[in-house]
Amino acid sequence: MRRLLPLVLILAGCGDAPEPARPLVPANLDHEQRLLAVAMSSPWRVEDETYGPTTTADPGPLDSVAPFSPHTAPDHVVVMESVGAGAGEHRTVRRHDDWVLVNDVHVSLTRPLLVRYKRAPGGGYSEIFLFADGNSALPHGGRATGERRTILGETCEVWRLNTWRRSCLTPDGIELWRTDHRVEHRAVSVRREPVPATLTTPPDDLLDPALWPLSRPRAGADSVEVILSSGLERSRIGSGRRYRRVGSVERVDEPRSISVLDRESGASVHLTIDPHGGYERLSLLAPQAYDMKPRLMERHAPLRINGLTCRWHNMEPHPTDGSTSFCLTQHAVPLRMTTTTWGHTAQDLVATSVIRGRLSPEDVALPAAVLAPENWGLPSSP
Repeated sequence: MRRLLPLVLILAGCGDAPEPARPLVPANLDHEQRLLAVAMSSPWRVEDETYGPTTTADPGPLDSVAPFSPHTAPDHVVVMESVGAGAGEHRTVRRHDDWVLVNDVHVSLTRPLLVRYKRAPGGGYSEIFLFADGNSALPHGGRATGERRTILGETCEVWRLNTWRRSCLTPDGIELWRTDHRVEHRAVSVRREPVPATLTTPPDDLLDPALWPLSRPRAGADSVEVILSSGLERSRIGSGRRYRRVGSVERVDEPRSISVLDRESGASVHLTIDPHGGYERLSLLAPQAYDMKPRLMERHAPLRINGLTCRWHNMEPHPTDGSTSFCLTQHAVPLRMTTTTWGHTAQDLVATSVIRGRLSPEDVALPAAVLAPENWGLPSSP
């Protein structure tokens, strides 16, 4: 033991030694000079220097969720179980008219639309996912193979929908068997009985923002609007971003997406738009356990852009596959933005316009058209 004592004392002393100061992360000067030139090429409009997301789990491709339904069918409830690979997976299909509920997912059979949601304990919604896949047709069409099967005493005909999907359909349009070469489901129960429309149809208040966990900024709250650009696009926004913040709520517009984030509650909404301008996905998420407040990145050197100094902050401090960093002024105005994915820089933008104090709470909300149920194929509110 006496031989070990000096070593123990040395190790204990190591813990008390002050940690040597780490140098700041150096910048790529050529890259910084290019972005600085971009920032100075546009006249800034800085007004009264005063100040400033996550989605639900993707349920998968629409045609893997929706049942095969080339024509009308009576109301029914079918319980399926997987066999072979993936055994133990249950699938319950409830159908009324043109809507089906597959486990907890609502699917429209007249247009490619999938809906999933979760209720909040105190009312309203804690999670919403809408997926309108305009580029992928529902499994309506196919080719009868001539093969017939008997399942639960009922005869069904096998249809070939594509290279990997097969389905067995009764004469009155009920799917009893399906496979996609990964998972095979077979009916273990079939009931033809009335199914309430309220069970299969998504709630008519799904797009009511009053039921979402997003704070409404108070009138007169501090606000800022910033245009961030890479200098490579032709239009003012182009492949860059338009950042707006009122109070704790911020909105980011990109060419094919809009994100709204409440940094106080951690709730966020994300909308994506397809190449033709149609609404593609809408997700609402309220991550109560996440701290969304920006974290100072102390090892990164401050920047000075158009006379203003900013320091780097991690805007997504919780673990994720990607991250977003803002260089914020003392009043939290973002002058620089960098996003990374799997350790690689995906976007690097610099502010080309800053406007303060002109925004209202409506400027950080989703456009009214996004909240119109008919634009998604949802039932309208009464």
